[in-house]
Amino acid sequence: MTDLLIVTSTPDAFSEFTQALSSRSDIRLVQADSGAHALGMIPEKRFDLVVIDETLGDMTGLAFTEKLVKRNPMLNLALVSALPEKKFHEASEGLGVLAQLTPRPNGSEADRLMEQLDMITKQLVR
Repeated sequence: MTDLLIVTSTPDAFSEFTQALSSRSDIRLVQADSGAHALGMIPEKRFDLVVIDETLGDMTGLAFTEKLVKRNPMLNLALVSALPEKKFHEASEGLGVLAQLTPRPNGSEADRLMEQLDMITKQLVR
């Protein structure tokens, strides 16, 4: 079972993404509506993947990512960003971000992200 946390203050922007993930029986989805809420959840539960919106109610997604990595550098992370790929890479360098998602991620992005996560976890099991 894959435990996935989505951190967003605008869940409607993730509706197609979460619908695609919810249709899978091997995924448990949890949502947090702010960075502070999510940071409070991290020590209580082990997540296989954290998906972070570009802007949260209380901080930017990038600022949240930096805080999260300081607490648990081993988490798999995906970050929503409208930045061009090169600028995104520069901004998120060193944070271990697995994937950049579009501002309104869709079902095919959810599928690709899960494929990436599956490849990583299979390599770790070897």
